[in-house]
Amino acid sequence: MQKKTLVVTDNPRGLALAHELDRLHGGIDIRQSPNGPLPRIPRLDVRTGAAAVIAAYDLVLSIHCKQIFPPELVGGVRCVNVHPGLNPHNRGWFPQVFSILNGLPGGVTIHEMDEQLDHGPIIVQRECRIESWDTSGSAYERIMALERELLLEWFVAIRAGAYVAVPPAAAGNVNLKGDFDRVKRIDRAERGTFGGFLDRLRALTHGDHRNAFFIDAAGRKVFVRISLEPDDS
Repeated sequence: MQKKTLVVTDNPRGLALAHELDRLHGGIDIRQSPNGPLPRIPRLDVRTGAAAVIAAYDLVLSIHCKQIFPPELVGGVRCVNVHPGLNPHNRGWFPQVFSILNGLPGGVTIHEMDEQLDHGPIIVQRECRIESWDTSGSAYERIMALERELLLEWFVAIRAGAYVAVPPAAAGNVNLKGDFDRVKRIDRAERGTFGGFLDRLRALTHGDHRNAFFIDAAGRKVFVRISLEPDDS
C-alpha cells in the first residue's frame, strides 16, 4: 500500500499551503496539534501517535506546528520542518522578531528534523532581507511569501527524497517563548540608545497583537506599537 504525506500545522497559512500542495500533488493528509486552533482539522498528539504515523506515512511535513517531535518519530520516519528563519540563526520562537533585535539574518529554511529544536540537515534555505523600516509584521509577511514560494518549488523533490541535505555550519542560537515574553515588558527607567529602543518596538509591532507594554502609575498595562514608513520619493 502506497504511503502518504502527513502535514502537521497549527497555523492558518500553513493550512492553506497544505491544501494547495494537496490540490497540486495529492496524497496529503492534514492534522493539527491537540490544542490547535484550526476548525474541522483532525487533531494529532505526535507523542502518543508516533507509532501510527510511522506506520502510515513515509514523510511528515511540519509547517508551523507547535509540537516538539519525539525522538521515536524523527528516528522512525523522514520528518521535514519548514522554519521561518535562516538556520542556524534564531532557531525557535518568532525568528523575525529576534532578527530585528539582534541583527542576525532572516529568511526561510526547509530542513530534516532531528531531536533538537529547528535543527538538522538543511535541504534548502533562502534569505529575506530585514529592512530598517520593517516591523515584525511586515518582515513576517515577506517571509511567509518566501516560505510558500520555496516549498512549492521544492515539494516534489522533498517528497521523493531527491535532494542532498547539508548539516548546519554551526549550532547557532535558540530563542524560546520565555525570551519573547521578557522583551515585551518595557521598563521606562531602562537606559540605552534610541536605536536600541526603536528596534525593540519594531520587533514587537505585529498587526493588532498587543506585545510591547509598560505599567503606568496606576498599575495598568499600556500597550505600544510603532509605525514606520520609508520615503520612496
